[in-house]
Amino acid sequence: MLISLNWLKDYVDIPVDVSTLAERLTLAGNEVDGIHEQDVNFESVVVAEVKSLRPLPGSTKNQIASVTTGSAVVDVVTGAWNLGVGDRVPYAVPGSRLNDRRIETKSFLGVESAGMLCSAIELGLGEDAAGILILDQGAMLGQDLRQLYPRDTILALEIKSNRPDLLCHLGIAREVGAIFNLSLKEPKIPKARTKDAPELVRIEAPDGCRRFVGHLVAGITVAPSPPWMQARLRSAGVRPISNVVDITNYVMLEAGQPMHAFDYQKLKDGRVVVRRAREGEEIACLDGKARRLTSSDMVVADSERAQGVAGIIGGADSAVEQGTTEIFLEGATWEPRSIRRTASRLGLRTEASSRFEKGLSPALSLPAVDRAAALVAELAGGKSTKSTDVYSEPLKQPKIEVTAQRVERVLGLKIKPAEAAAILERLRFSVQHSDGALRTQPPDFRLDCTIPEDLVEEIGRVYGYDRVPSTLPGERTPVRDLYQSQDADEVAREVLAGRELDEAVSNSLVSSTGTSDIGMPAAPRSLVRIENPMAENRDALRGSLLPGLLEALALNARQDQPGARLFELGWGFWKKTTDAVDDSLLDGPYFFVCQGPVIGLILQAE
Repeated sequence: MLISLNWLKDYVDIPVDVSTLAERLTLAGNEVDGIHEQDVNFESVVVAEVKSLRPLPGSTKNQIASVTTGSAVVDVVTGAWNLGVGDRVPYAVPGSRLNDRRIETKSFLGVESAGMLCSAIELGLGEDAAGILILDQGAMLGQDLRQLYPRDTILALEIKSNRPDLLCHLGIAREVGAIFNLSLKEPKIPKARTKDAPELVRIEAPDGCRRFVGHLVAGITVAPSPPWMQARLRSAGVRPISNVVDITNYVMLEAGQPMHAFDYQKLKDGRVVVRRAREGEEIACLDGKARRLTSSDMVVADSERAQGVAGIIGGADSAVEQGTTEIFLEGATWEPRSIRRTASRLGLRTEASSRFEKGLSPALSLPAVDRAAALVAELAGGKSTKSTDVYSEPLKQPKIEVTAQRVERVLGLKIKPAEAAAILERLRFSVQHSDGALRTQPPDFRLDCTIPEDLVEEIGRVYGYDRVPSTLPGERTPVRDLYQSQDADEVAREVLAGRELDEAVSNSLVSSTGTSDIGMPAAPRSLVRIENPMAENRDALRGSLLPGLLEALALNARQDQPGARLFELGWGFWKKTTDAVDDSLLDGPYFFVCQGPVIGLILQAE
């Protein structure tokens, strides 16, 4: 996730330098993989459009590009061949500066070249030196390139899969506010007055769509988005397209809710149907590719055909284009496993699918659509006329209780209940004190907190894992006695091992027919049978340790180890009653046997 520091500062006042910010975010569990300084060192470089291309007479390596910045057309000689008529390119006018280099009008083989067309590496905007930097078509002619690429610091964060709420600038701003105890400046979202129109949407597959919010906005004008919005989208790695499409991407990067805008006039019967795709149904997608769907895929359709692969990519047939005047803004909550399965099968992972497959909260949908509708009204001149919100099972967050003792036991340090409560409140948890415990409820955008250990983790990471003292692992127990007597079996083991005997461990499951009839005098002669043995030769419980020791000594003798001296401590199993085995209580009197030396003498005698 790319986070623009300029954008982040709109929501929270950052009190530290960028390296300290990155360190504190990493210690709080939001690893910062890298910091990129987006800076430019040029002047008087503007946006131009290529009007025509022709060869430079007498040269096989250069060509003449006729470009305009909106008024006059000038000729510029260039050695790049990746240009096309209609492309918008960075143009360094005569007298401009690229780093320490001044650009002037020069003559090439008798042709005056008024300035220079620039590559990314010449502008300090990348490493590509193979051709001219091609700009977005939305870039305005004559616009200063520094407005498109303002100075900024970009943080690259590795967001964990259970925290999709952090895949946006507001999410990271909330984390920064919690870490440094700062207030959050959230954007104000005016509530549009619209007519409730449930007939706009029909959900035929509720198991795949938890919530669906839609706004119908009329009277819009599709045009390039303003420079400030384009700059923010570029800082987050998103290409600007048009004001309407850019607004949906902007809201996703701001609040974390992916959205889509349909050209409402292209929707058959003016209705959206959320359903499973028909087996073999095809859809032309926005990336120019046609994809065949299966009956397990979710789609957003009209009354006739699919108009978008739900949560992944929109369809080309209902795309917003120049001339679109009425749009349907959609913000939904899709079942994550379905989105992950479809994206994997199609081999298509988008900004939207990467968020939905992690499981977004349904509480994000409505404020995101309201925010987008307000921006459309501001930047595209539209007005919301109708809206719908299909939300059959509203989110109910669990109530979780944690005690100070539990926090101390898990973290290994004492945190005062008041401080723990303050940390949780900064993370937007509701907190109540109750009999020495904290009774909390997670905020509606968090679906990852369900048990007390989750609360302990939240307290610990904001408090600072680096502040947890180093201790030996395990629970500390006080020493009460300088000497504790050993158990009889341990004494026996020490004595016998000291007499050079080896301890044996034989199988407690034996054969009821092949086991020697040897045992203690008080032991019954019949063995306890197993009703469902796993093997035929292991169908009874041993009544004595002697047969197992005899087998072990015999095995040693066969392996040319006749002098083995063995002992075993273990259980023998005798019936306590004469009832059936499955109803009886089995008792295993604990006893010790030392037979090694005796059997050794027998073997020597043979």
